[in-house]
Amino acid sequence: MTKSKKKLSTWLRSGVIEKNFKHSLDLTLDALHDACPLDISRRSLRDSLHDIIYHDTNFRQICQAHNTLFDWFVKQKSSSTSSTSSRQSKRTIVFNKSRLQSSTVYGPSETINHNNITTTRASSPPINQAFSFNENEQGAIVEPFINSAEETAYEFLVKNESIIPSEIVEKFVAKQRPPISKDFRNADLLCMLNFIIENIKIFSKKSLFHGKYKANPTELLMNFKKNVRHKVAHGIVINGKGRWCDHSLQDVSILACEVIVCLGELIMKLIMRTTIRLLN
Repeated sequence: MTKSKKKLSTWLRSGVIEKNFKHSLDLTLDALHDACPLDISRRSLRDSLHDIIYHDTNFRQICQAHNTLFDWFVKQKSSSTSSTSSRQSKRTIVFNKSRLQSSTVYGPSETINHNNITTTRASSPPINQAFSFNENEQGAIVEPFINSAEETAYEFLVKNESIIPSEIVEKFVAKQRPPISKDFRNADLLCMLNFIIENIKIFSKKSLFHGKYKANPTELLMNFKKNVRHKVAHGIVINGKGRWCDHSLQDVSILACEVIVCLGELIMKLIMRTTIRLLN
């Protein structure tokens, strides 16, 4: 024991505890720290008092104040242990996606989805829309945006898995058809977006979103689902020219970049501005 610790221990045993005893542990520590003539921190005083109260049974039995302090220290330790255990139990979910790939499959007028069901959609009524790219070129433009959005959504979940209670994931997974793994290894972009939207309050409380939609990203994510992801999976080929007119290609790039900014890398703002200029 150092010289300063010996002086502090001697002072605490001199009857000052009972004189400065208050209605709570924190208030008692504050009073003792204010009264202490030694140049020590409140933390050092607290640790020294804890050691004396915990390990010196005879000193603890001198008066009721000492016994009460012992009870407060025990309660504080128990509360801390319980809190730590609770936080650890919420970290049992570990998202582990073995592959990151887009659900996009491009064909003349077919959609292939995760249920392996192939459907053919009729063309929409004629609309005066400009198509500067053929179907393959449209796919080459859209696919990187979809892949980047999917990767960002997955990384968002992995990065924040410590705040997601396991029971939330289990309830969500139980509702999915076709079934998905609890660690999301086979979850596609739509599945991850639905999970984030359903549990938006969990993430909003921690201010985990970015960009202009950081306060409430629900509208952005819903728009992306409707105008991008659903169109990829179920979009109608217009007059044999493809799903994506020039205006739609601009919209998908903007929405995808907004989602990526909201969920992940703020550097995507620069990419978004560059893409808009290229498509104009």
